[in-house]
Amino acid sequence: MAKKLEGDSTSPIYRELSSPAPTVRADPKTVLDVRREGSQLDEGVFRLRRFVEGAEYADLLNRRLIRSVGRNVFDGRIEAAVDSRYSGSPNWECMYSR
Repeated sequence: MAKKLEGDSTSPIYRELSSPAPTVRADPKTVLDVRREGSQLDEGVFRLRRFVEGAEYADLLNRRLIRSVGRNVFDGRIEAAVDSRYSGSPNWECMYSR
């Protein structure tokens, strides 16, 4: 049984990932798989090596859209999450919010 896709249903990538056999037709530079761009820290949380302005972010293995990407104001590390934890936090500069 396939997992239900979580995320913003208005996103173009959401429609692609929600099909039974997902195929992302966007330019690979535009849709970034957080597992290829970094490492998993916790369930739904990833450390990224870089941030690409204007890109969509997704955990393609688990078919989940990334809701927020933030840069830590103290050490500069970049993290992505399937929730909105980096929006409005004083310790994080929110770089992407869905």
